[in-house]
Amino acid sequence: MTEQRSLGVAPAIVRFEIASLVRTPFFLHNALLSPIAFFVFLALGQAAQGRDLLGTEWFTASTAGIWATTTTAVGIIGYQRFQGTLEPLAVAPLRPGFALALTPASASLLGIIAIPISLGLQLFSGSIRVTPESVLGLVLVLISCASSSLAVSAIFIASRNATAFEPLLLIPVWLLSGLIVPLAAFPEPLRLVASLFPLTLAVGVAQQGSLAAAIPLGMLALLVSAIWAGLGFRAIGRAAGNAYRTGTFGFTQ
Repeated sequence: MTEQRSLGVAPAIVRFEIASLVRTPFFLHNALLSPIAFFVFLALGQAAQGRDLLGTEWFTASTAGIWATTTTAVGIIGYQRFQGTLEPLAVAPLRPGFALALTPASASLLGIIAIPISLGLQLFSGSIRVTPESVLGLVLVLISCASSSLAVSAIFIASRNATAFEPLLLIPVWLLSGLIVPLAAFPEPLRLVASLFPLTLAVGVAQQGSLAAAIPLGMLALLVSAIWAGLGFRAIGRAAGNAYRTGTFGFTQ
């Protein structure tokens, strides 16, 4: 019964969370400006080397924007703590941690806005290249961001000061995912660590030369995403339980 109730109210919770994010200028501006800034950064880099755009910058900018929105927008958990609405979400008559888990998932969905923005910029540049591998990779990017954001949100539930760690979550993942620097340029131990993160695998799917090569890597990305989602969901439940027992759901003691 609890499972059915949870699934039944999930769309309403997601709509509420996205509406809350959109109404907050900071989160909306971040979702809009991150892909633009990343695309301009890529274009300037190509121009500095005297090269034309590759036509695939839209994928890189979209992915960067989705992850930037995900890591920043889960900060709404801290905002809900400040408003006093975090504890009611945690003790809602749903599956434990379910309502809290939908908050970071909604943040990832807000990042979808980066896709049309990046495609528009790429079309304006006069060079665009869309492949089946890049489309599949982008779908997996959304899944990987949503799944890994569960672990990120657990940190925000456990600590009132987690907002300070947002830059530490944003830029290293951009680097290790192969968006800025090719993964092959990193030492072997670092490549191994990066491959444990689902976003790295999703980006790798888009970089494959054929769909036949992309599909097996995509299946691995789904598996790793599922593991991260499971671990993140458990982490959310634990963090919420600890916060409830210690009375730290509020903004102050």
